[in-house]
Amino acid sequence: MRYLLLSFLWFITWAGFAQKPTDYAYLNAKYPDEDGVFLNNSESAEIVFEGDSLKIINGNSSEFYLITEAGGGYAERNLPYSSFISLQSVNAVTLAPNGEKYKEVKVTDISDISRINGGIFYDDTRYKKIMFPSLLKGAIAKLDYTQVYHEPRFLPAFYFNSYAPVLKAQFSITFPDEVKLSYKFLGKNTDKIKFSSVKSKGKTTYTFTATDMEAMEFESNSPPSENIYPHVVFFINEVQHNGKNYTYLKDVQNLYDWYYSLTEHVNKKKDDKFQELVNNITAGKQNDREKVKAIFYWVQDNIKYIAFEAGLEGFVPAEATTVCNNKYGDCKGMASIISTMCKYAGVDAKLVWIGSRDIGYKYSEVPSPLCDNHMIAAYKDNGQWVFLDATCDYLMYGMPTDMIQGKEALISIDKGKYELVEVPVVDKDMSRKYSNIAVSIDNGILNGKANTAYTGYEKINQIYLLRSQPENKWKELMQDVLQTGNNKFEVTDFSITGREAREDSLQITFDFNIPNYAKQVDDECYVNLHLDKMGKDSKIDVDKRKTDIVLDNKYRNIDVVKLSVPSGYSIDYVPENMRFDGKKFGFTIQYTKSANDVSLTREIWMDTLQITTEDFAQYNEMIKKLNSCYSDVVVLKKQ
Repeated sequence: MRYLLLSFLWFITWAGFAQKPTDYAYLNAKYPDEDGVFLNNSESAEIVFEGDSLKIINGNSSEFYLITEAGGGYAERNLPYSSFISLQSVNAVTLAPNGEKYKEVKVTDISDISRINGGIFYDDTRYKKIMFPSLLKGAIAKLDYTQVYHEPRFLPAFYFNSYAPVLKAQFSITFPDEVKLSYKFLGKNTDKIKFSSVKSKGKTTYTFTATDMEAMEFESNSPPSENIYPHVVFFINEVQHNGKNYTYLKDVQNLYDWYYSLTEHVNKKKDDKFQELVNNITAGKQNDREKVKAIFYWVQDNIKYIAFEAGLEGFVPAEATTVCNNKYGDCKGMASIISTMCKYAGVDAKLVWIGSRDIGYKYSEVPSPLCDNHMIAAYKDNGQWVFLDATCDYLMYGMPTDMIQGKEALISIDKGKYELVEVPVVDKDMSRKYSNIAVSIDNGILNGKANTAYTGYEKINQIYLLRSQPENKWKELMQDVLQTGNNKFEVTDFSITGREAREDSLQITFDFNIPNYAKQVDDECYVNLHLDKMGKDSKIDVDKRKTDIVLDNKYRNIDVVKLSVPSGYSIDYVPENMRFDGKKFGFTIQYTKSANDVSLTREIWMDTLQITTEDFAQYNEMIKKLNSCYSDVVVLKKQ
């Protein structure tokens, strides 16, 4: 919900071009590993009255200097606008080096585009796509434009870093005395931000400045930018104008009151046909829990998730009857139909605003629409909130989607009344992969029969993989998903059960063989029972990795491999048992033997959603020990 509308902006101010191109040679030496640098980065916002309403006029200007020849990658800029943000006075030029001077090349390639983002099927955000010409080494791309924010609650955050180094970053905001404005520094290294305030002629200007800011690190599975990079967010608290008082974002209560005003008139009209449907869905259910579960599963099975955002439709849920008749809805629509069906069934379910884990804010810290991009439903079962997010159609009742674990949920109780509740993080034992594999050796070929059971998020991940391919392609898919031992592994037969039963495990039973897996040397046979070497290549490069690593979910992975000792052989050597007990992750490896077989039981567990940079050394220590174990073999000796 509203992904594009509230995304932060990176822009630069015009600093003048008294310098000659050769004067920038020091930047080439200062940033030898960068393609370019922002010479100056600024925005200048002003809050003004339009009748009794407020609007924000936000001037942006950018100045990007190309250090290398990689100009093509920086030629495109996309400027968003929508029903909430209008775009005005766009001016763009390239200053191309021309001997001792710059040659101004005007931008003529400007087009109007739309863009699908974040799973959104449709929203009314559009872009002015600007293509800078002549971006050669030493050129400067200069862009100036103005945005007008028509909803004062959508004041943009300003980040002092960008995708390239920034020599000077500055944001200023001017507001009249009738407006009470507050701000908050967030992210790390906020001590680099210098603040000043000037008051003149009934207006106050706040200015925030930082210099020599490093480029953002765009690493996979990183925490949200809000948690890393220093930035400032703003809140219009109160307004006194023409004898009237208005409250905007003074605290969470103000935000909730606005959200409630957008939803309080939805689903008020009684519908007999809808009531009949709910009665049929909940027929025979003995208690509230069973009724809610039946409704939740019905919505998952019958309502397709399609995000649709246009104007206030990005905030206001569709009527439950409309979602039901259309057979599709966005997250708000699905929350609407679940909560309304529950109420028709006599259960008091609630609407919930929440942000996904890729947003780093909490409502208690940032009472702003910047906090959320999602809506779900919830109801209280024996004093505990159960979160109902049908956008994942294979999710088991009682589990939140993985993307909202640990997030603050803003639960609508009634007019003027809400609750802030932290969504629980699902325990690692709820998301398990358990493999039971029996293997035997025949002329060096390892033959196996296996059953792998998936639960929780591990099951959901496998189901989405299956859904990605038609059923006649599943054998090829299984060949990739189940591959163990080495690349000669071949699935000869398989079956899948439990896909439709959300509360049961997903079971994949398969037969396989791996040619030339057992190694015979004289009268000894060597067999490595670590068929799946999970984590083998996951050592973290601590010299390159700068940010924490975010995981989708906690998990426990268990493999049991039992080798039948072939006729004429005995067990000569079994590796030592090993374990690693970290604070957030670990493993155990245990061998057991009898006269006729030898078994390996290996368990790897992850009990965190984030491996921090402080954890890297311990994690690498675990992987080192695990890799050492992966080279261990069982030795069988011919009798």
